[in-house]
Amino acid sequence: MLIFIRPILTASTSLSQPFQVDGLLLVKVNTEKLIQGALDLHQRQPELLRLLAGDQLIFSRGEVQTTLSRHQAGINPGVGNQSLQLETGRPIEGVLAQVLMTYRTQAIVLLVVIGLMVVVINKLADKVVRPLKLLDEQRAALQQLVQYAMQAHQADEPDTLVQLSLAIAQSIGRQPFGLYLLRSDFFGGCELFGALDQSTQSLLTKHHEALNHQASLSLFTDTRKDLHLFPIGATGDYQGFFITRRTNESTQAEQALMVLATLLSSALRQYRLNARLHQLAHLDSVTGLPNRHLFNARYKEKLANFSEADQASHFGVFVVDVNGLKFMNDHYGHQYGDQMLIEVARALKKAARANDTVARVGGDEFYLLLEQANESVCAAFAARLKNQCRDLQMTIDDEHLPISFSMGFASTDKDSLKHLLLLADERMYSAKKQHYQRQSPAGD
Repeated sequence: MLIFIRPILTASTSLSQPFQVDGLLLVKVNTEKLIQGALDLHQRQPELLRLLAGDQLIFSRGEVQTTLSRHQAGINPGVGNQSLQLETGRPIEGVLAQVLMTYRTQAIVLLVVIGLMVVVINKLADKVVRPLKLLDEQRAALQQLVQYAMQAHQADEPDTLVQLSLAIAQSIGRQPFGLYLLRSDFFGGCELFGALDQSTQSLLTKHHEALNHQASLSLFTDTRKDLHLFPIGATGDYQGFFITRRTNESTQAEQALMVLATLLSSALRQYRLNARLHQLAHLDSVTGLPNRHLFNARYKEKLANFSEADQASHFGVFVVDVNGLKFMNDHYGHQYGDQMLIEVARALKKAARANDTVARVGGDEFYLLLEQANESVCAAFAARLKNQCRDLQMTIDDEHLPISFSMGFASTDKDSLKHLLLLADERMYSAKKQHYQRQSPAGD
């Protein structure tokens, strides 16, 4: 119970004191009713209630705890200018629930707005972010293709080019790829399907014959929409293909992979052209043996690396001259003269070892370079060569014509390093002279 004392004032006739106190009015206020009147009936009863007049505590119910959210509000008991403070305390979770209940309509609207914003952001991601990501992937693929184009035309061996191409395809497509290349005059071909799944490998093995022709390959892949094929080479110059499973990744990278196939085709054609030019520059067109240019390069290398003390660096040189080539050309025609040269080339290659060099240096003359050979090794080779070619012949219109040649050799262990070829040539001419002394002149 609160008691308020209020003075009763009446008007006075005195100018200096216009009011006078006629008595005191006592007002009783029920504390519980005052507090309940200040509380919101729709809210839970607080765990802490305190009524304060300034710093003076008038009423208290409950204990002050740190876990409570405390709030003060002013109340007017309606008695003069008296002012009181009502302090309430509720649990924090209760406060949050109360706020949500109070503002539940606004909260629902806010949640709906947030949901709509999420939908809009996802739509924007589809239209803006994902295309930007795709653009970044395309830019990275372009950089890889530019680097590949430079590396591909610098590759010395087709096997290096093949491995590089497959790695780039898998990097751009971001999934396993297979690579198939046809065999050619200068390349043994390849069949790299190991990264593909087993069912695809089995399918390609079953239809292996179709892989060698672009038309049959197209018919085959038209029935398999789950496979993504990238042909290498244009129509009429089919060279092979890249293959993978058709996915979103392979479809997105389709243009870059087609460019890769075109670059690989160009690199293979360049390699084939270089190989052909090398062949023309270093191989004899009639016999296919190394020509004078290639022999001289290898001979100079042997001279530069020669050491008298190193037995493995010793070598021998042979000069071989075909007997009767001019007569054959004049009487039977150059096509038979070429056939005679081919037969001699075969005989020399058959007698020589794999690491020896057999070259046709022009006309009717051949040079041989025997690796790790001294005088006795050269003599043994000369004897073996004569024995193997004792019955060498060719047939023209049922006429059997014998083929013979004269030879001379020199070796680094017995002869002057500076004059090896000259000495071998002189010895060949000496043997040739002896041959014609034993034979009737045939026009050479």
